[in-house]
Amino acid sequence: MSGRVCSISARRSPSREPYPLRREQLRSGCARSRCRSGWIELSRCRLADARERTPRERNQPVTNLPEDLRYTEEHEWVQRIAPDRVRVGITDYAQSQLGDVVFVQLPAVDTVVSAGEAIAEVESTKSVSEIFAPMNAKVVAANENLDSEPESLNTDPYGEGWMFELQIDDAEALDTALGALLDAAGYQGVIEG
Repeated sequence: MSGRVCSISARRSPSREPYPLRREQLRSGCARSRCRSGWIELSRCRLADARERTPRERNQPVTNLPEDLRYTEEHEWVQRIAPDRVRVGITDYAQSQLGDVVFVQLPAVDTVVSAGEAIAEVESTKSVSEIFAPMNAKVVAANENLDSEPESLNTDPYGEGWMFELQIDDAEALDTALGALLDAAGYQGVIEG
């Protein structure tokens, strides 16, 4: 078996017995699988789930990344909507990683926030994730529709799924803050890792 790699996906063996493999076994490579070439270690088998592949390796586009937005490394988008105001939400990539969103806790209006401070939470069927303030500002609006329709974060993350709006005292300070964020190409580099 030296150097031989199995190219069979998780099919049934010739005796039609299913392979009882768990996702955690596939990730750790601690399980073995049977294929036509005999027993092999999963770490050497090319099962689709044996290793997480990046979108680039799968030859798929990474995600929907509007060019007119700015992005954070925490997977949030920021859109300028007025000379001193921005709208913030989570990216398409973030919502796809979270899975089905079931609850959103938004920041209170008139709260003053600091860059990097956790100010909101998104709860999905997989986990609870904190949302961070992308800049020093004051919360001036929150998308109350997310209380009754949290799935908007999954279906329209750049539109109806926006989370909150921030206001900065002057336009120059906002220009500086936006300049420190990533453009679409920079953010794509972050998610491709």
